[in-house]
Amino acid sequence: MKIIFFQSQFKMGGQQKIVKIIAQELSIDFDVTVYYENHNYFDLSKLKTIRPRHIVQIMNLFKICIFSLIRFNFNKRSIIDLWHLENVRSTFNNEKYDVAILCNPYILFADEIRKITGAKKVVCWTHNLYENYTEVRFKSEKRQLFSSMRSADQIVCLENYTASRWKNNNNNVVVINNPVTIDAEGKKSSLNSKVVSFTGRIQIDSKGLDYLCEVATYLDNGITIEVAGSGNKKEEVKFKKLIKQKRLSDKVKWVGALSGESLKEHYQKSTIFLMCSRYEGFPLVAAEAMSFGLPIVAFDIPSLEEVTSNGTFGVLVTNGNTKEMAEQISKLLKNRNLLLRYQRLSLERARSLSVSRIKSDWIKKVLGIKNVK
Repeated sequence: MKIIFFQSQFKMGGQQKIVKIIAQELSIDFDVTVYYENHNYFDLSKLKTIRPRHIVQIMNLFKICIFSLIRFNFNKRSIIDLWHLENVRSTFNNEKYDVAILCNPYILFADEIRKITGAKKVVCWTHNLYENYTEVRFKSEKRQLFSSMRSADQIVCLENYTASRWKNNNNNVVVINNPVTIDAEGKKSSLNSKVVSFTGRIQIDSKGLDYLCEVATYLDNGITIEVAGSGNKKEEVKFKKLIKQKRLSDKVKWVGALSGESLKEHYQKSTIFLMCSRYEGFPLVAAEAMSFGLPIVAFDIPSLEEVTSNGTFGVLVTNGNTKEMAEQISKLLKNRNLLLRYQRLSLERARSLSVSRIKSDWIKKVLGIKNVK
């Protein structure tokens, strides 16, 4: 079976990391190719890749800009997305695939990519909430988005809420969670510290870092929130100012981006993992933290309802209620038995999100091969 993934770039990010892992796992048993255009933060050496040359991309951008001017299309986002499609057209030459798996922005072009690749099955793989696609990322291309999603043979979502919304457009929608992408090597938190960890991009709005600072103001002295992550310069400056304005330098410790052993240590020395996100797809960091036995405290947004199975495997707090969130953190830190209970639940949930199990879901639900162990 010949499978091709479409991912526009491989900058550092959760979506990129997951595409690489799933493609790499499926390539063990199938003929897998990854199409991408720019950047390669991740090691893609174990994958068969295809990409348009930079000179071709430049020529295509010029062509699309001229075409858009003639059509009086001055929408920057639409022009860039059409450029991505033109890059695809310029790259393939009579190569035929059985399955084409599209990430954004290629989910706009299910019919076009079906013709270009000869794919027997076209799958649109969404990595964020339904509203993030329809009201933010593709707001100006909503009609085209809905048309493409209807014509796709299948839609893969990370959680049930988004799947339920897309089922209004396409009957064949499946949920496949993201896997745990870190190896805890059997290590787990001792739950002895008063450190609450946070891992994620430094982006105030989506990651709820303003909420995080509010939570910190309610916590007792001696409890610290250790923030691991980086973002663009503007967001990082805003975050520093926020910490300073609220006089939280003793309670919020920003340690920058962590990876490898440093990231593992970040989880292992913590006692609770905190998520204040306003919206997420299926957060890799939550699954990572759970694999180290960290109890999860998070807002009850759809993606965290999915991760915790509606609060079975973690503590969910009313979205935006920072005082309640701080109270739940304090309650856990004062109750060793409760911490141990949620540690067991976190480890159980993390095992259900192993790479091998998620790979099996892809083979069964997307590739249609049922006899997989």
